[in-house]
Amino acid sequence: MQSLKCRETKHRKNFYNIEAEYRALKSISKNQKISLRFRWEASLRLFKLMKPKSMVFLNNRCFLTGRGKGVQRFFGLSRVKIREHALNNTLPYIRKASW
Repeated sequence: MQSLKCRETKHRKNFYNIEAEYRALKSISKNQKISLRFRWEASLRLFKLMKPKSMVFLNNRCFLTGRGKGVQRFFGLSRVKIREHALNNTLPYIRKASW
């Protein structure tokens, strides 16, 4: 699991390094008021830019265990860890409802 977490952080860092350029090129390529030649060049640059650093590689993973399924975005934890922390009352304002 440690290797998955390392790979995920590497992919996120790669994407965040080029995010501003990615957003600019994306808006240029979709803008209909700009000439076709500039839009075509922007889309080619976008393709070359995103080849190894695509957003498709980004997955939400639990930052404690590295689990890829059942991850809550708000906490960044998997459902299993949320349940454990809710039982121990270590998450703020969250308690496990049981009767």
